[in-house]
Amino acid sequence: MTKGPFVSLHNHTELGSPLDGMNDTYDLFRRAKEVDHPAVAVTDHGTLTALYDAWKASQETGVKLIPGIEAYFADDLSSRKSYHLVLLAKNEIGYRNILKLNYHSYQNQVSGYMGKKTPRISWEHIEAYNEGVFALTACSNGLIAKTLITDNDEEKALCHINRLHEIFKDRLFLELQPHALYDVNKNGREVNQQKLNDSLLRISNDFGIPYVITCDAHYRDKEHAKYHDFMLAIKDKKAVDDPDRFRYGVQDMYLKTHEEVIDFFGPKVANIGMQNSIKIMNECAEPSYIKPKGAMLPSFSVSEEPDYKEFLEWKSKIKSTIPDDKSYLRYKCVEGFKEKLTHLDKDDKEEYWDRVKAELSVLEEKNFSSYMLIVSDYVNWAKKRMPVGPARGSAAGSLVAYLTGITNVDPIEYDLIFERFHNNKKKSFPDIDSDFSDPGLVKNYIKDKYGAERVASISNWSTLSPRVVIKDVARSLRLGGDKSSAFKIANTITSIMPDADTLSKAMNESTQLCVYMNQYPELYEYASKLQNLTRNWSMHAAGIVIGEGALCESVPLRIDKEGHIITQWEKTRCEENGLIKMDLLGLKTLTVIDDAFKLIKNSTGKDLTVDDIDMKDQKVYDMIGRGKTIGLFQLESSLTPFCIKLKPKSIEDISAINAIGRPSCKPAERRRYAKRRLGLEKTVYEHPNLERALEKTYGVLVYEEQAMIIAQDCAGWDLNQADALRKISKLKGKDPKLVLRTETNFVKDCMNYSDMTYEVACKIWKTYIEPLGGYAFNKSHSISYSIISFYTAWLKHHYPSEFMCALINSEDPNSDKAQEYLDECRKMGIEVLPPNVNYSAGRYTILEDGNISTGTSAIKGVGDKAIISIIENQPYKNYPDFLARNDSRTVGKTIIQSLSKAGALDCFDRTRQDMHDNYQKYRSKAKNAIKKAIESKIFAANPTMKKVPKDQRDVLFEKHSILKNSDEFRKIIDELEFGDSEEEWDRKNILLFEREVLGRSLSGNLHEVFKSFFTGGSLVTPLSQVSVLNSGTRIKVEAIIKTKIKEFKIKNGKNIGKKFAKYLIEDINGDTCGLTLWAEDYEKYKSMLKDGLPIKAICKVNSYLDQKDLALSALERIYGRDI
Repeated sequence: MTKGPFVSLHNHTELGSPLDGMNDTYDLFRRAKEVDHPAVAVTDHGTLTALYDAWKASQETGVKLIPGIEAYFADDLSSRKSYHLVLLAKNEIGYRNILKLNYHSYQNQVSGYMGKKTPRISWEHIEAYNEGVFALTACSNGLIAKTLITDNDEEKALCHINRLHEIFKDRLFLELQPHALYDVNKNGREVNQQKLNDSLLRISNDFGIPYVITCDAHYRDKEHAKYHDFMLAIKDKKAVDDPDRFRYGVQDMYLKTHEEVIDFFGPKVANIGMQNSIKIMNECAEPSYIKPKGAMLPSFSVSEEPDYKEFLEWKSKIKSTIPDDKSYLRYKCVEGFKEKLTHLDKDDKEEYWDRVKAELSVLEEKNFSSYMLIVSDYVNWAKKRMPVGPARGSAAGSLVAYLTGITNVDPIEYDLIFERFHNNKKKSFPDIDSDFSDPGLVKNYIKDKYGAERVASISNWSTLSPRVVIKDVARSLRLGGDKSSAFKIANTITSIMPDADTLSKAMNESTQLCVYMNQYPELYEYASKLQNLTRNWSMHAAGIVIGEGALCESVPLRIDKEGHIITQWEKTRCEENGLIKMDLLGLKTLTVIDDAFKLIKNSTGKDLTVDDIDMKDQKVYDMIGRGKTIGLFQLESSLTPFCIKLKPKSIEDISAINAIGRPSCKPAERRRYAKRRLGLEKTVYEHPNLERALEKTYGVLVYEEQAMIIAQDCAGWDLNQADALRKISKLKGKDPKLVLRTETNFVKDCMNYSDMTYEVACKIWKTYIEPLGGYAFNKSHSISYSIISFYTAWLKHHYPSEFMCALINSEDPNSDKAQEYLDECRKMGIEVLPPNVNYSAGRYTILEDGNISTGTSAIKGVGDKAIISIIENQPYKNYPDFLARNDSRTVGKTIIQSLSKAGALDCFDRTRQDMHDNYQKYRSKAKNAIKKAIESKIFAANPTMKKVPKDQRDVLFEKHSILKNSDEFRKIIDELEFGDSEEEWDRKNILLFEREVLGRSLSGNLHEVFKSFFTGGSLVTPLSQVSVLNSGTRIKVEAIIKTKIKEFKIKNGKNIGKKFAKYLIEDINGDTCGLTLWAEDYEKYKSMLKDGLPIKAICKVNSYLDQKDLALSALERIYGRDI
């Protein structure tokens, strides 16, 4: 047997063909090298996602990459049918054309297999973009194969081949594949690869069109065929043994050797086909054009700016010769300095200017001036239209960002470090994230300014992570015998899985997981083979990129179902290819602030912005210190005890509370900070050189930036080195040698620079640097978000009604959070009135007296269409008027009854029960009266109408002039007579019905219904006292179950897999507290504990992160139930 080279020109990867290709991109190239393939073509279904990874794999292995795609091709775009066509890039022109074809395919996508979109190209596309492109006729799903074999229409197939040949000329090859795929579908249509091979060979001989052999490799080798088949079952969401699911039917779709190809075709056919694969390989240029070329960011167009004339005058005056974008950034810093820092004295101004110059030198050396100007432009545009966050992340450490309006945080005032944002040693681009109340509006502005073709969102890739793959494999194996059992087994296993990126690592950490894997060996076998493969793509929530030209000419793109243009790369690959990610994030709190300002303007006429907020208002800090933190950004709930204990007096104090209050902060560090802050413990430093870094946090390392200052002051490192230290400290588990080397250098430099002993230097490393990656916080981010915390506190203190109304409107009206805010209104003395169909809007609104009116959207079961109808027809004279003017198809029985229960119809002076029970009587009487009036009016004018069929008459009546809101209409309604409304629900049912549809009782308190149940007295502890009791204290409580907050599953220990739950309870004073029922009690009582039911219980005070709540010790009584 003659051995010769062979290249498979048709192969799929797991990255580019999710849940279809199983080849890891790098492994595909390593495998090619093993089987003596000098090159590999990557041709994923409808995408170019994997080509960049393939290029890197090619550089690593020395196996040449031939970039390509298996495109979906439509003979007729008006039809939904599509076929496969393999396209290969001969050179850079061909690659650019394939990029364009791929983009155009998404502009012509249709719903395809399992509802997923199929991107398609057609004849006109390949006629326009074929230069530098090879075409292969593809697999049994190709246009030629389907026409020739499935449709059995050789004449038409020859016409297609001829047309392809006219387009591609000698760059067209008929594609043979070495496998015997055979299938007949339900309609009797045949798929037969061997028959296709024979037919294509005959056509090749008859018409002189060359053929080539490809593997169409979807997995590594024959042994992986069964795992690939299992993956197809996961893709179909079906059992692996389901006879109706999609299968390939052969186990030969892998990268075959030269010998295997000859064995299948015989030497003569095989050698010609393989020689042609080498011919194509040799004609394809080395794809160096895929290599990243540096930043692809556009240069900021200074000449289009409104202050361009003033800039030119300034530039001429200082005789600047540097590029416009660099000069303009300097100019904007000068202007920003005049606007924001003129109050500084001479020495401070010098300090600030030195900082600006130092930052600009770094930004200009890295050619980031245009980037800063682009971000500054869209942030300042947004500031004129919506609330914008003061800053997010490390950008707050940049004075240039502050002066150009990117941030609203003075980094020198808060001791923030520029090198945390960027420095000369960083190879990556700067990363500026911005919070907006409406990020979509900002994105549209960017598209309008730079052109939609230059802007795209970034992809997210989700994978078959250990937890996901366990669930998918369990479902397809039908563990336990059916889908439901499989779901339960999978949930049990995943609930105890530790966080790990592989199953083997998870099993090393969990003995219980090993037990399950041994119990279900097939589960482990398939899950371990399929773990971490790409599962699907989605769109990054905030990240966008802006290209220097049309992105489709240099970047693989796709278009999702909603029409968003998205890069096929995720953020890391985008950055590696010179695309700088810009995050336009939505922050709900900014929308709350915006809504609060609008409400303030409506109620007071004041047109406020965040610039009007006095950041030193001590009354606001006092409110925070009293624990009035419900609704305050990041300070509510778990941080409230810290606020009470530490009594913040500045933004720095709030920032420290935010940082130490996070769960990742060690409890010992949290306690140490609190004691020292309160003067209960002396602050001690291991060495005097630690003081500058740690003095403001009382010797406790809270922020990452403090570690950078420690490295500077103790080891003599510059801040560029110190920033690298921050990252290295997080690599202990990934690169222990690098961490050890860094530790050795740090200790040595501390000893030399600060003249400290080896023991002290080691202690500083162990105490402050080594734990850094586990809990230290980004100070720039913490300060920025603490400013937002203060914004919300200022609004709550000075404009409580407006702030609380905006806050409630930001939540689902029926959510627990909305109920919590409604409770807070009551505590603040703000009355929340029931909805009223005569004046209520859809949302909560402010009344003239400062109280809040409940919106109709808060009523369960009342949808948008009904709300619109009710508001459009306001006001109403009486109940029949309301019923007659709101169509029963829009405001029907269920909605009327919900409105009755909520008290929204109380304005009609009829009882709730009467309107609930007899609404149809009222509606019919009103409707009949209107109809009768119309009939008499029409018949008087045209007696012959009586002969018109009734159904036709009804249509005419509908169009008559006696319409809603007319005087004649109102007169008819006014003349209707109804009996007295006397029957009414008892007090208990009124309150319970309100609770049912509103989530709470607005016209009273349920406790008044259960007075006889509550004994009160000295033995009962008010819930308001729980926060001051010691952990472990046993108390008796009497309260009502407000809601079940959450159900949890135990992940380890003797009760592993069992559930416990946390409830919210409310006592007779209206105070609330969390109540935990552990597994045994929860299983015993969960069916009895319903919202609105009173209980008597013995509880134990529980403490977590200094937050106090209760755990059930014994349930004494449940109202109306025997225990």
